[in-house]
Amino acid sequence: MDRYQILGELGKGGRGVVYLAEDLLLGREVAVKVILPDRVSSGTKKKFRQEARTAAKLTHPAIVPIYDFGEQQDQLFIVMQRIRGHTLRTMIKDGALSQIYVIETALQVADALDYSHSQGVIHRDIKPENIMVEWYRGRVLQAKVLDFGLALDLHQGRIEEGSAVHGTIFYISPEQLAGDPVDARSDLYSLGMVLYECLAGQHPFQDCGKLFERILSELPARLCGQGFEVDESLDCLIADCIAKDPEQRPASARELLKALTATRQTVESGGVVASPETTGQELHPQEHPPSFADRLGDLLLVQGEYQEAQEAYRKAREARRSTEGSLSTEVEARYLSKLAQLELKLGHYEGALERCRRGLELAEPQNPRLAVELSALAGLICCARGNFEQVEQWIESGRHQLRRAEAFGQDTRQVEGLLLRTRGNLHLERRHSKRAVTAFRRALAVAETVNDRWEHSIALFNVGEALLRSGDHAAALEFLHRAIEEKSAIGDRWGLAYVHHALACAHLDQESADRAIEEAEAGRRLAAEIGDPKITSRLSEVLGRAYLENGDLEQATRQFRAALQEAERVASEPEAIQARQGLEVIWDRMGLGENLARA
Repeated sequence: MDRYQILGELGKGGRGVVYLAEDLLLGREVAVKVILPDRVSSGTKKKFRQEARTAAKLTHPAIVPIYDFGEQQDQLFIVMQRIRGHTLRTMIKDGALSQIYVIETALQVADALDYSHSQGVIHRDIKPENIMVEWYRGRVLQAKVLDFGLALDLHQGRIEEGSAVHGTIFYISPEQLAGDPVDARSDLYSLGMVLYECLAGQHPFQDCGKLFERILSELPARLCGQGFEVDESLDCLIADCIAKDPEQRPASARELLKALTATRQTVESGGVVASPETTGQELHPQEHPPSFADRLGDLLLVQGEYQEAQEAYRKAREARRSTEGSLSTEVEARYLSKLAQLELKLGHYEGALERCRRGLELAEPQNPRLAVELSALAGLICCARGNFEQVEQWIESGRHQLRRAEAFGQDTRQVEGLLLRTRGNLHLERRHSKRAVTAFRRALAVAETVNDRWEHSIALFNVGEALLRSGDHAAALEFLHRAIEEKSAIGDRWGLAYVHHALACAHLDQESADRAIEEAEAGRRLAAEIGDPKITSRLSEVLGRAYLENGDLEQATRQFRAALQEAERVASEPEAIQARQGLEVIWDRMGLGENLARA
């Protein structure tokens, strides 16, 4: 355990506690599962080792990988990938989920089970707590199946406990509850129960009276018959999964996967809209539903892996062209919008602006809402380049498209927020801090009405940064800390690095150099993970100023030189100027003279 520094608690279960930790050897965040001391026995040690061995041989995008396993001073631990998301249990607490979300999640879990079953491993404890989901703009990005601690390895035969019941009672299959032999169809029953609960908002046997009897003999009421907005094909598929007789269930996870794929197509083509609390453009049926590569690209975009996201979108685009012959103008425009966002993040402004122009030509005739998005994006690009007159023109273009979108009856809230964000950035660049605060607060108010945590986190950061520029440090810190929470929840490492930079500047303004160093170091670790030279330069520069404030000229010099090196790597002149100014202050203090400064 000496290799892992515990940072905080992530969750607690019946057998152990899961901690957030840093792998000091590899410099990455991990999740460490430690068994509770009062649960340590020869039997629990055996189960823990079984979990490590079983999960370690499974490699699948929807299965959490195991990095390490060990025992220290009678403490057993497993080191796993740290997942940034929420369990289905957490999400269900807020009510029933949209059937589109449920299908997207089920597709990935079924794919994971198909793989694990092909490797001879049955999970036997599928439940909402053991499925984590990462989200982006109201869409499921990646589902992850956790905890193979109760898994049955078919290559090893039945486990020694024989007829003992394993798994969480609400979700185990009737045959598992009865102590009969189980096969892969037991996992399908459990998954069916999870899907039922996601769509209904509660378990069909929530009333625990005679629970065992009800699991063994009572069929839950059909969802459609209770008034839930669920497509009949999905309702029938879930009923098949939770059949008491394994012979009446899908024969395999592969068969379930095929049925779910067909059900998704039925739901989307049938025009079924998601639940009222999850409104927004992404929730409506799409002619071309996102592929796995599309979802992966979205996830990588949120997490700051921009080059990898470009590759994912490129593959998704090529795959669609291969299967469909050609892309519709709207789909092509959407890809251009995503690629322009990535070019902007990478600082490739010319390429990003060209993609926006091409996307607008395609989107304007048919989808004014998408045209607003592209106009706002083009404005942000011009703002980053310092072309303020063009920013005004793009904002005006966006407003025109916004009026058209409203006339078309499109939901314009999200793109209206994008336009406000563009306006706020323009005010900020022109040093009109109070106007920027007003624009960003309006954007935040819009973001709070739509289901888009990424945009919400950006709006929180924007308000905090504008308040910081206006000199209201107390209010700025409040918004920036809220942005930290939101961005941590969605795994936006790029955004987190920028928030840490803003916090470091705020603490430095308040003459708290040590706090500034702490925030800047946290941001720089994230910047190193995502490989962004520009924010790395900014964080190194603020570190230089903080060390200068503390009188540590040697460290300050090292940080300013690192900032200059990163800025020159990407030819970012504003960051290079700041780094040079820091070095000149040091040279002046040391009295080294003008000639040495030039050298």
